[in-house]
Amino acid sequence: MPFLGDEQLSRAGSIAKEAGATAETGSLTLVYRPPFDWHAMLTYLAARATPSVEAVTAEGGGRYWRSLELHGHRGYIGVGPPGANTLAIEISEPLLPALIPLLARVRRLFDLDADPQPIAAHLAGDPVLAPLVARRPGLRVAGAADGFELALRAVLGQQVSVRGASTLAGRLALLVAEPPAVAPPSPGARPAPPTPPPVTPHRPPEAT
Repeated sequence: MPFLGDEQLSRAGSIAKEAGATAETGSLTLVYRPPFDWHAMLTYLAARATPSVEAVTAEGGGRYWRSLELHGHRGYIGVGPPGANTLAIEISEPLLPALIPLLARVRRLFDLDADPQPIAAHLAGDPVLAPLVARRPGLRVAGAADGFELALRAVLGQQVSVRGASTLAGRLALLVAEPPAVAPPSPGARPAPPTPPPVTPHRPPEAT
């Protein structure tokens, strides 16, 4: 993705706000190629959600909430439920200036650029996988909203269970992260996740 300056990001954020539902949020939809097993995606994310940062709610077909910080802008997003071939996204106003890179991260997180039809056709050529693919169409590979957060989670997850890693990540977020300027509707997603500066305030001196 080409680099976008502050003026371009601000213009993109203004467009989203004009389409938004309230004064504090913007609403957009992202297109994907069906099918999409939304329930399977939410189940996976819910099992690994970081307390106080991420939350999955079941109302209205299920939604994924999380707070995050991007290019110095701190806020929250709400994703879902999907339509026929679109995924609804609610974005808090403080994140709108970083709209373009934010949408790219959402697409990666929910694997929206996948093309399920050729993937399913290829896997169906295997006699073992064929019935599994037919039974669960639209499965996707969940990504991550932030690379540093994913790496931190991998370190915290050593020698502990998935739930244990989630608990540790949530405690760290409460310890070092700041809450978004606008709190998400879901009480389970409040502080933004840890970012490199707060977690590593003391850097080793550069080699001479």
